[in-house]
Amino acid sequence: ETLIFVGPFTQGLATIEFLRDAARACPSGRAVWTLTGDPAVDSTAQAQAGAIFGTAAAGATLTERITLPLPAQFLPVADPDEEVRAVVRSIVAAADRGVRFDRVAVFVPSRAPYLRSLREQLDAAGIPSAGPEHRRLADSMTGRLLLRVIALAEAALSVDERKRFDRDTVLALVEAAPLRGSDGRLVRSGPWENISRKAGVVSGLDEWEARLGMHITSLERRRDDGGAEFSQGSIDGMNREIQATNALAAFVTWLAELTSPASVGRSWSERSAWARSMLSALLPAQNRRSSWPEIEVEAAERVDKILHRVGVLDAVEPTLTSAAFQRAIHLELDAPAGRRGRFGTGVLVAPLASAHGLDFDEVYIVGMAEGTCPRPIREDTLLPDGERQLTGGGLAQRADRNIEERQRYLHALASGARATLVSPRGDHRNGRERTASRWWIEALRAVTGDETISSETWTGATPVADLALGSYSEALTSAVVDGTVTSPADLQLHQVHASARLGADLDDERVVPQLRRGIAQTEQRLEGFNRFTGDLTELDLVSPLADGRTISPSRLEKWATCPRKFYFEQMLRLSEIERPEEIIEMSALDRGSLWHEILEDFIGESTPGQLHAFDDPDYRWTDDDRARLFAHAARRFSEYENLGRTGRGILWAIRAEETTADLDGFLESDNEMRTDKRGTPHDVEMRFGLRAPEGERSTVAAEITLDDGRVIRLGGLIDRVDMRNDGVPVILDYKTGKIRTKEGQRQLDADPVLGGRKLQLGAYAQAAKQHFETSTAEAYYWHTSAKGEFKRIGYPWTQDRHERFVEVVGTIVDGIERGDFPPNPGDYSAHHGTFANCAYCPFDDVCPVDRDEEYEQAVKSGRLVDYVLMQEPPEADEES
Repeated sequence: ETLIFVGPFTQGLATIEFLRDAARACPSGRAVWTLTGDPAVDSTAQAQAGAIFGTAAAGATLTERITLPLPAQFLPVADPDEEVRAVVRSIVAAADRGVRFDRVAVFVPSRAPYLRSLREQLDAAGIPSAGPEHRRLADSMTGRLLLRVIALAEAALSVDERKRFDRDTVLALVEAAPLRGSDGRLVRSGPWENISRKAGVVSGLDEWEARLGMHITSLERRRDDGGAEFSQGSIDGMNREIQATNALAAFVTWLAELTSPASVGRSWSERSAWARSMLSALLPAQNRRSSWPEIEVEAAERVDKILHRVGVLDAVEPTLTSAAFQRAIHLELDAPAGRRGRFGTGVLVAPLASAHGLDFDEVYIVGMAEGTCPRPIREDTLLPDGERQLTGGGLAQRADRNIEERQRYLHALASGARATLVSPRGDHRNGRERTASRWWIEALRAVTGDETISSETWTGATPVADLALGSYSEALTSAVVDGTVTSPADLQLHQVHASARLGADLDDERVVPQLRRGIAQTEQRLEGFNRFTGDLTELDLVSPLADGRTISPSRLEKWATCPRKFYFEQMLRLSEIERPEEIIEMSALDRGSLWHEILEDFIGESTPGQLHAFDDPDYRWTDDDRARLFAHAARRFSEYENLGRTGRGILWAIRAEETTADLDGFLESDNEMRTDKRGTPHDVEMRFGLRAPEGERSTVAAEITLDDGRVIRLGGLIDRVDMRNDGVPVILDYKTGKIRTKEGQRQLDADPVLGGRKLQLGAYAQAAKQHFETSTAEAYYWHTSAKGEFKRIGYPWTQDRHERFVEVVGTIVDGIERGDFPPNPGDYSAHHGTFANCAYCPFDDVCPVDRDEEYEQAVKSGRLVDYVLMQEPPEADEES
């Protein structure tokens, strides 16, 4: 912390002045001079020493306090973004005073968030700049790819199966740069992320192969077994996904070959040659990189040279560890990816470490806040400074970094004839207040001579008391007055702001068009029902019912529950895909699918013409039947485990045990149901309106004729159809959850479709009547679990229920084709902390917070009269 000089008088005044300048960079600003030699030998040297120190005594030791460089201006602003804007405006003002851009420097204590932001703001202002790029080599395409190739190789060598070719590592490599496949052509990796999620891939080459193969099989089955509601575009989409899945499987297999232990090698030269061959295989050839930005081409060349350099280290370290190779590459790639401009041709934007020995007219140092300049120095938990001192200087101490940073700061401060310190008062990115840097406080004390200034009182100090610490709009107004506006966008914003303050109409043509549209959207969102709140009547939407397509009752139910969710899911085809790595417990959807598949296998064997068919409603399931059911369950359990859809092992063990117990209970409940209904199993997964599997006859859709003559074609799958002794079909729709209080038998008696939210029974009953050519049918939701108490909820399909069904379906179809898609959040649920319809909605985060107000405004507009009336039970039923 102290500069010590020992030397004769004959060193001369120039040398001593140079050392004095160097002393200004000492954290303490203190220098100790020990003068040697005989002053009588050289009277000139004696005079020089006397001029400097006021003494000529040989061997004298003197201590001198060197005056530290001080800033000319203190600039406190709101946050880091405003720091950058304030500096650019100040540079514009300096240019008006005649300061050339190449005589201006902006020094930053850290790359983020300043370097990138400064570049963008200077470019927007048309001010040339020079200095290192804000990106590192590791951020370039080639650098990213190299690091991820090495990470993949390390994962491939891991003894932990969970790390071997884990999904995140493979996809990180794929996303690093445009890649070639084994055939040398660019791969189309866009859908691979979603495909790997759907397939449930987590890690391991065997898992990649098995689960991608099962995903292909599932897609092919869905395509071949799909219904008429699948348009040709949907079928083409499934074919493209099959092709993309095959391509992903082939690419992973090829990567496995390239990263095998035999390919990677064990020495520096072998590992370096392997890395270069990987980059050569994966990246486009050099003659095909003409479309790359110049900085990316240069970065690729530098990375190749780095690999050349590390390849000659065999003589230094014959035994190479993977960690050593990774560490060497990481250190080499930490360098800047390149330089912007040429030194001396524009404003220098550089780290503090670049300031040593430079000279400028205007210097700005940003980030003068604790935690940024200086940065916090934390103890090394393994080797604290106390332990490092025992090495006698062999190991650098963490505290030394503060001294180095202090020197860089003082060099930067001394490099300008006029220096400005810029400090943020807060950070809008995280909403936190920032504390002024200790060096900011030190400089303020030195300038004012007031040693009482602290981090709490500095705002009242003379150099900063008159500076506005206001908002961005106030700073923009000042910039317009001072003539330091840096971009057309800032000028437009100021004009709009000034017009608004003067009471001008924001619909005026002078207002920026994009801003006018934003203002209009904000105003209209809570003004009735319009295109911003779900009224899409003006758009040319393709109806899901166009061209005689079939539609499932569950899709119609979604519009009745929340039209906006229907629009997101069915019109925009948006969905949420869960990360397989984050699946803790089997999802409710998968639990339902598993249950349906087990019962389809088991009951299907008892339908007419099958091995275990029977025609007596009083038949009781035997122990052999129970063993057969559990065998089907075990096989399906294994399939879902292989697909990675069962979650964590211990939770799945509990779920599997519960499912087995429910299956046992189902057998007893089924005995009672058949006795009660006097029927036996006739069909499972009965199709209507869907494309039949290859070799089977296509099924006929359930047709509903509306009051205006339109015919709606419904399609779907009926879980199970039993046939009563009198020929009446009994529809059974399995449910695995518990009964919701608002969807019980009493509610269905009042309204058989629950305002459009329960249409399956009606659609299934209509399909059964048409298929079996009967005048009536029965339909029930069957809660086949202990949670649902094995209860059946439903009814015979009477004419009045059919009429209510047709009425509600007509209202839903009209709303969809008209383009009504408002949000319907439902009642607020204190249990879920949100609205009832939003509790499990995947679009909850993208829907406006005030969705309930949007819905109220839409209802008040009068456009949703039919929708609101549809939600209410029929009056006749209420009276009865």
